[in-house]
Amino acid sequence: DRARQLRRHRGRALILTLPWPPSVNRYWRNLHGRTLISREGRAYRHAVAAAVAGAHRFDADRLAVVIHAHPPDRRRRDLDNVLKAPLDAMQAAGLYADDSQIDRLLIERGAVVRDGRLLVRIHPVVQFIMPDADDVEWARRQFERVMHPDFRGCSPTG
Repeated sequence: DRARQLRRHRGRALILTLPWPPSVNRYWRNLHGRTLISREGRAYRHAVAAAVAGAHRFDADRLAVVIHAHPPDRRRRDLDNVLKAPLDAMQAAGLYADDSQIDRLLIERGAVVRDGRLLVRIHPVVQFIMPDADDVEWARRQFERVMHPDFRGCSPTG
């Protein structure tokens, strides 16, 4: 049951501070038709491996990953481009077997900090249990409370 799952996974969250990743364009290189991880990408992998040394591993768990991205400067950046390098590096470091284990992924932009950094929280996902009618009604009310007024009362079916 849900309470037993929550007890089993309590305390298994891992919180990491990782360096700011290289851009996707600098992480990968093409050489004679082959795509390789660049020197900068390999250095980033080594830095992540050092940051996760001694951390517990999530071998077969389904995972949730939350990343607070604190950029090194105010330049415009697409947050989705920040994801690939750290997820790849954490997998290479053995933190989890494969990034296909990640069922929930959230990234948020944080304040600018010198040299930039990522604050990462990883934890097992507790299996979803179908909510009862009261839970569904509560979720609907919460959703409508935060919705833009122009969209209140709309439904996905029209």
